[in-house]
Amino acid sequence: MINLKNKIILITGAGGSIGSYLSQKLEKFGCKLILFDHDKKKLDSLKKKLSRIFFLIDCDLLNRSKVEFFCNLIKKKYKKIDVIIHLASPVGTSNLEGWNTEFKKQKIDNWDISYNLNVTVLFFLVQNLHSLLMKSKNPSIINFGSIYSECSPKNYIYKNTRLFNPAGYSCSKSASLYLTKWLASTLGPKIRCNMISSGGLMGTQEKLFIKNYSKVVPLKRMGNLDDLIGPVIFLSTAMSKYITGQNLFVDGGFSIK
Repeated sequence: MINLKNKIILITGAGGSIGSYLSQKLEKFGCKLILFDHDKKKLDSLKKKLSRIFFLIDCDLLNRSKVEFFCNLIKKKYKKIDVIIHLASPVGTSNLEGWNTEFKKQKIDNWDISYNLNVTVLFFLVQNLHSLLMKSKNPSIINFGSIYSECSPKNYIYKNTRLFNPAGYSCSKSASLYLTKWLASTLGPKIRCNMISSGGLMGTQEKLFIKNYSKVVPLKRMGNLDDLIGPVIFLSTAMSKYITGQNLFVDGGFSIK
């Protein structure tokens, strides 16, 4: 039930920290990977970490004509796709100007980028690659969301730190959750679609934020990349064959009401 050998898995945002980690782990399970990222340097760096050469696609997902071009290329190169993992998204700490900042300074233009990457791009990819998903025995779409897809921010954990909670990020993740449910309802019974909503992942955050965040988590820590591989394998295989349209929180209990 957990056999992933020769499964063809497409990952967007593959050059990011989560995407790079998942790519390396899934390769060890014998998967064939189609990796999308707009940053060629990150793809080249990831290529050196993979023992086999897969299909690396240097593409800005906001460029719809390019995405369509590469989807057509994928349809010529592959007979099926088993799993789509959609990771591409501006994170809360993105370097976008007017993004990770206080309410009055958050720029509206960034909402377009966030909604496009978190919602429109996933719909467009699935629409274009639907025929390949249908040829898989157990096709699955895994959309990466956030605790803020359903939870309002605990603003006090950001107090006296350099981190903020961009409204455009949270709202677009909420819209992404609805699209996950819409796709599950529309593409069933053949194709399943679920969301993984991770909590905050340990990175370069300042000590005060890590301390504040950990206090509100029942497991008393931030997440690590290796907390994500189990849920991804679960949703990619027959272990979850009767699960669709769900939002799986991987957050140490942050979202407990």
